[in-house]
Amino acid sequence: MLSPYLPRISRTFRLAPQGKRPHHWHVGGVRPSAALVGVVLGLSLLVVQPAQGTPGAADNYPRWRDVSAETGSAAVPARTQHGLATDPAGNAYLYGGAGADRVFLDDLWYLPLGGKWEQVSAGGQPPPPLVEPHLAVDARGDVWLFGGLAATGQVMASFYRFDAGARSWTDLTPSTWDAGIAARQDHGWELDPVSGDLYLFGGIGGTTGTRLLNDFWRYDVDAGRWEELSAGSGSDAISPRELYDVSADGRGGLYLFGGVGPWGVLNDFWRYDAGDATWRDLTAATGAATVPGRHYYGQACDADGDFYVLGGYAPAIEGAIVLGDFWRYDADARSWSQIAYPGQGGVLPRIPYVLAYQGATDSLLTFGGADPTGRALNDAWVLELGHPPPTATPRPSTPSPTAEPTATPTPFPRVLIPLAH
Repeated sequence: MLSPYLPRISRTFRLAPQGKRPHHWHVGGVRPSAALVGVVLGLSLLVVQPAQGTPGAADNYPRWRDVSAETGSAAVPARTQHGLATDPAGNAYLYGGAGADRVFLDDLWYLPLGGKWEQVSAGGQPPPPLVEPHLAVDARGDVWLFGGLAATGQVMASFYRFDAGARSWTDLTPSTWDAGIAARQDHGWELDPVSGDLYLFGGIGGTTGTRLLNDFWRYDVDAGRWEELSAGSGSDAISPRELYDVSADGRGGLYLFGGVGPWGVLNDFWRYDAGDATWRDLTAATGAATVPGRHYYGQACDADGDFYVLGGYAPAIEGAIVLGDFWRYDADARSWSQIAYPGQGGVLPRIPYVLAYQGATDSLLTFGGADPTGRALNDAWVLELGHPPPTATPRPSTPSPTAEPTATPTPFPRVLIPLAH
């Protein structure tokens, strides 16, 4: 079913400003309704592509590409609410989630950069089957897992480390009990590549499993010690919420966007600066209010520290409305843009849950999630952002003067699907 509602969208287009990534097309003049009812009634996405007939033009711009066949993703069971993270070399790890039949999964998969998915047989003390586990990978390539929901219905404070060299899990959960960290799911979990520390924010859990949280913790990997940062960092100013992650910007900061709070879906935008250990609300200064609120979207930062928001859902009375938009926050310009790239129609609309950056190829990777019918997926897609390799000759950054962007309005479905925690 297609939505009869369209927000007011200007048909004026502009090229992205010249600079670090001038090959982005931006969709200009997007003004979604400020009212939540406007968000949940539907949106329209303008797909902007280089003009047809321009030799090589498409090669100079970011593009989505289905890598399911070349990565062997058909071997990986379809799933939703899973964990995905990449190491500094661009290799990816995937764990758990809910299978197509809603069975809780406990499988670990590894995708070497340029290779195929392979299931990892790991020893030690492995995690239980979990829905909504969150992953982070350190500079050594070791995987750190936190939280999730067990098949028993119990929200967990699961904390595990996977030693990639030894292919063995270590259960570190007792350290969370000693520190007094509440069990949770739908939380933020990220490793800051600058300090090497792990950060934990919010979610839903506690003793009842239903309490919304806004506490903030750091785990010193070298010292093996938890420290609560809530009071001094200003995290208490951030409303308690479910969210699907926080993202490190590679500059000693973490981004937090959206989720679901006590009064519904959110679209506020915050950054934590590890330098002065403070959260700052960037919502007004960056125009984040133009980005519709959502949950279970994909999010990641690239090498420039720019932040991406992919799809997701907006809660509705009967279930959820799947979103088909894609947004980028330019860290230097401090502004948001709705963006569309060739191939994006294969990725969206969906509830992706995960998005990860692969630095070696300057690309974003997503795997699986749910389509607008609620069906679990096992396809893999990459967004090739288009940075030339460091040793390569830079490609042209602007199209031919005669090349004009063309726009095709592409409404995405207003689809209600039931979602269970």
